Amino acid sequence: MRSVVLESKWVESSAEQMYLWAVTGWAASARDYAFAENKEVNPFFLDFEQPWVVRAQKIKLNLPRVVHEKFRGMSQFTVTPSITHVGRTSLSMDHEFRFKEEGDPLNGAVFAKVQAVIVCTNEFGESMPFPFDERARKKENWDKSIENWDDISPPENKPENLNDLLFQHNVMVRPCDIDGMEHLHSANYIFYVWDAFYFSFKDKVPFILQTHVKDMFVEFLNPLFPGENLCISVWAPNKNDISLPTVTCYELIRISDGVVAAKAKMTVDFTEAMRSNGSL
Repeated sequence: MRSVVLESKWVESSAEQMYLWAVTGWAASARDYAFAENKEVNPFFLDFEQPWVVRAQKIKLNLPRVVHEKFRGMSQFTVTPSITHVGRTSLSMDHEFRFKEEGDPLNGAVFAKVQAVIVCTNEFGESMPFPFDERARKKENWDKSIENWDDISPPENKPENLNDLLFQHNVMVRPCDIDGMEHLHSANYIFYVWDAFYFSFKDKVPFILQTHVKDMFVEFLNPLFPGENLCISVWAPNKNDISLPTVTCYELIRISDGVVAAKAKMTVDFTEAMRSNGSL
């Protein structure tokens, strides 16, 4: 299957920020994307002691030692994630990192390649299908749009039965040594969850090819701390037709006391994706 590029973007950043992005930015799922096979190049190494619904099963890392010297002089880098395979219980993603130094060609030079196979497991570590199935599109009470954008999780729109959620699983806030990056990481995680849901939504077809995020709002009700365990719940009050701009809601809830730490909404227009797929 031909690789599908999700996004490629130049980012102005310091060397420290670049490394943080390289480790956490596009793997994005709490402990799922630690560089487990090479701890020396991963200062944020995290264990896999606790069960996770979605985790990295195989990671192939190509990060030469010379890169560590290169990091000191870099001012820009880009990461291009691409989906190379989508299955019912797993998906493969490639991540290509390029740096740009003064005098370099426009495209920059590749300094790292990461390949990961993401699998879906239950709490016992047994493989299971991604919980993104047709039942999400059959819920008649999910055709309500959110009218009050200041309160994106009104009780009447949130499913009482957890089985009605699009999905729900535990996450952990990653260690972060850079001031102000905690919020950035949390927003990145929400973006990742959105992508993970939608390219699995159309049953083995990478449906999220080119979407346009029309609006996104993230409200941090309480500060997030590295190592903190959270539960993310995702639901869609108006998801009966994914051909239209669609709203999805998120909550990050502290496992320790059940308090909501952050909530978010996102509106995405699928018109371009469906046109490129020949659906329109």
